[in-house]
Amino acid sequence: VNNNIENNARVHGPITGSANGGGIAVLADCVAVIQSNRLNFNKGADHGGGIYFENSSSSVVGGALATDGNIFETNDALDGDGGGLMIEQGSAPIYNNTFRANSADSVQVSRGFGGAIAVFSRYGGMILANTIDGNVAKTGGGIFAKDSQPTIGDGTRANENVLRFNVATEQLLVG
Repeated sequence: VNNNIENNARVHGPITGSANGGGIAVLADCVAVIQSNRLNFNKGADHGGGIYFENSSSSVVGGALATDGNIFETNDALDGDGGGLMIEQGSAPIYNNTFRANSADSVQVSRGFGGAIAVFSRYGGMILANTIDGNVAKTGGGIFAKDSQPTIGDGTRANENVLRFNVATEQLLVG
């Protein structure tokens, strides 16, 4: 509870076998500030290849430039959502980070969302000033949000991000 996790040289994998959060898992009302880290080659067996947040009020904060903040690169949610980062029922502002070449894939129909970031939370948060580049998922190659509104309402905004070369491999059918 109330941890600051800062200036790690590298959180390096592969770390297979942890169901959620291949690199870092922040669970059950913990508060953490995760700043200036490199999270590379981590694998979550389910959700959050790099970082998984569940029922927490944390922040992923970068430095003055995106490359001075957290770098999420080549992380994988093997059978789930949020290749770089997943937020489930919590609030975690995501500010000034780089998400590159992360992936979320699954053989299950209801998984594989958000190659870089997946947000499943009614509590909102902010996704601001990130570089999201070359990520892949079945749906939402860059960012996927459900039960949250990244542009309007409930305190969540997706704003001032650079998104490029992200790929969604399947079409989401709603009906």
